[in-house]
Amino acid sequence: METGVVKQQNGGELHYTITWSALQVADKYRIANSVPSESGIFELYYQDHLKQLHLFHVQRAWYGGLRSSLRKVTDPELCADRRRRKVLEEYPCYYRYFVVQSFKDMSAIYHTFARKLLPRQAGFPSRDRAGREAVSIEEISPDKIVTI
Repeated sequence: METGVVKQQNGGELHYTITWSALQVADKYRIANSVPSESGIFELYYQDHLKQLHLFHVQRAWYGGLRSSLRKVTDPELCADRRRRKVLEEYPCYYRYFVVQSFKDMSAIYHTFARKLLPRQAGFPSRDRAGREAVSIEEISPDKIVTI
């Protein structure tokens, strides 16, 4: 299944259909050989002792692309964030991603995720930069995981 974004605009409303990659084990060799060097958004999950997955990181990747960004944040030796490094060292971790070519679309999608996942965090406007009122997202995932 190819990852990506399909955008539909109806007046002031934007609708994105996102196709995620399959969930993969966060392994530097797998990332180097299978993740594209294109722009996109990725998520990191860890699996607890009860075998439940927990989302613990969402990030945009523009400069350097998905491969480079994923490599930096999933390798405990390269990870600068102490809390994320601890999770990477203690639990099995997984990633998934989708490719998106437009920075404006990537920002609208990312900010929609952030508003849904972090509703109390300040700094995320209720409208995207173009002033559109509504952004809706439909997710297609081979693993049946839906973020928002």
